[in-house]
Amino acid sequence: MLFASRCFLRCVLLTVLIVVGASATLSRRVCADTNVVTSGAWIVDGTDDTGTNPVSIAMSAKKKAIGSFSELLISYNSGGTGVVDVCTIKGNGEIRLALLPPGEFGGAFYMTGYWDCDEGFVPAMMITQLEVRVQGGQHGAVELRGRITNGTSMEAKDFLMKLSPPGAKLTRADVSYNLYATRDICVDQTTRTNADDFLAVRMAANYLSPDVQENDQARYVKITQKVCVSFVCVTKKKSFCDDLVNEDGYIVGSPVSLRGGVLYLVHRQPVPRDTPTLQVKFTRPSSSSVKPQGFVTASADPAAQNVSLWANWSDAKPSYRKGKKISKFRYSLQVAPANTSSCDQEN
Repeated sequence: MLFASRCFLRCVLLTVLIVVGASATLSRRVCADTNVVTSGAWIVDGTDDTGTNPVSIAMSAKKKAIGSFSELLISYNSGGTGVVDVCTIKGNGEIRLALLPPGEFGGAFYMTGYWDCDEGFVPAMMITQLEVRVQGGQHGAVELRGRITNGTSMEAKDFLMKLSPPGAKLTRADVSYNLYATRDICVDQTTRTNADDFLAVRMAANYLSPDVQENDQARYVKITQKVCVSFVCVTKKKSFCDDLVNEDGYIVGSPVSLRGGVLYLVHRQPVPRDTPTLQVKFTRPSSSSVKPQGFVTASADPAAQNVSLWANWSDAKPSYRKGKKISKFRYSLQVAPANTSSCDQEN
């Protein structure tokens, strides 16, 4: 009965998230309101999130306040393809990455969220303050430092996102933060065995059918064997896949530790749109202490984010006291071209 109630609540919550994220799925920004930074090959603009319930980000550069914006658009001048949009960041915590043309924006990344004993699902961390710094040179990175919070129970004052120069094969953003409890926290253990209690990081996208979708497969790769002699190690990896269907339910049947692996929300073909494959690589928590899990909410809305795939933190405690450190989080968000990598085999 508890499981059924939890599934129903997750359907309701994801339906709300679908509505919130729908308008963002449809478009790329073609213009922005205010230039925050132009340096080297990078352009950072501030604009308004046109979705539901936007969250303002207090922006600064070179230690000078610039203003507040609910969305940032980051563009890159690659030379050959000119200035192209490669990243959007919203105050509500949504992060999207794109490859250099012909790539385009697709699914989104979200940071930590969890199920609270009293409040139910507490959504991902919001971004409320950012300082922008562009590293020198044509091939330098953009650094964004600031504060994130879920507005009720957790915050990090040392959030850092480092966006590397994009390419046609890979665009990467490295994220890190130390998360602290801002009040006493009780983590709901109801579906802990199903890897659905403390989401370290989450990916979201659209899947209605093979003809209407941004991503069509959940995939993870784990190390099944590692043998080291002196400084030389030989590893064996196995990939596991679940093709998406537009039906309510969990994606991964029996969640297991990634154990050195990578979590993917795959796009197998560059159709119906050339949206990318999303992937997350973990440093902290280690991949051995996270388990992949996902959920699909059936939808008829072609703009819906009705698919979620996340890494559940296995070592999360049942409770945390106010002011105590929860954990260090450090991971890499990446997008890559659509691909047909083999599945469910060892190599």
